[in-house]
Amino acid sequence: MEVIHGSLGFLILGTSLVVLVISLRSKATKVKVASVLGLSAVLSALIGGVLFVFSGFSDNGSSAQMGGSFIAAYAFFFIELYYTK
Repeated sequence: MEVIHGSLGFLILGTSLVVLVISLRSKATKVKVASVLGLSAVLSALIGGVLFVFSGFSDNGSSAQMGGSFIAAYAFFFIELYYTK
């Protein structure tokens, strides 16, 4: 189960990079900023997830970082969609 979870995380990271590349072509600065913040949140979730696994699934702070950063990424990407009119 953890392998699937990690694979989906890397898929989200790849998708975030694609979204960043596409959003850099936009004229709206708000779209670019939201995309960069979304990618930053995905990277933070990735770091939290890796630290959680390396702790033997016992570091609850890293787990919270992973979950909170995922929620932040979700919000930033929806903000980006809002500004893409």
